[in-house]
Amino acid sequence: MYAAMRNSPDTDCTTSDFAAHLLRILGFSQLPNRLVRRNIDLPLYTCGRSLHVIADVCLWDPINQTALMIIKEDKRTHDPHSGDPEPQLFAQAIAAFQSYNRALRAARLPPVDTKIIPAVIMAGATPILYKFEITAELVESVQSAQCPTKVTKVQRLVPPVNRCHLLKEEGMVPVETRAVMLSCLEGFKAFL
Repeated sequence: MYAAMRNSPDTDCTTSDFAAHLLRILGFSQLPNRLVRRNIDLPLYTCGRSLHVIADVCLWDPINQTALMIIKEDKRTHDPHSGDPEPQLFAQAIAAFQSYNRALRAARLPPVDTKIIPAVIMAGATPILYKFEITAELVESVQSAQCPTKVTKVQRLVPPVNRCHLLKEEGMVPVETRAVMLSCLEGFKAFL
């Protein structure tokens, strides 16, 4: 936790290590067919091209080869020139939806029209939680470089802690803050 909060070049690995550790200690990897994986390459079909996005950490379904939950590090904590992680996280959620439907088709099952993709941005030792409602219409729009006709629902939760003005500096260090953050992460199991 303390290493993930440091503002240094090696923070990239320590933040991802910390996020993976959190998933394991909260029991995410003990759910059936679930692994915690790092640096997962997710194919993303957009604008008629195939690209690749890398999930820093994800909860992985090894049978269907799909990401069920994505964690992206906010690299701005140690590299001010890094871009905003939210658009990258959104692209990864779309890629996860695409791979999920590919797995369904490969199993000769019908693809889903809508899927909730839980995701987290880790800013040091502070998780910001997201719930993306990805639809087939959105994915089709992204693939064909068209504007979707419906609004995409994205919910964002900054853990409701008492000392929110000190969140970046303190992360999970205060016990009461840690309890709130861990309970928020624990609540994400409902979306898996």
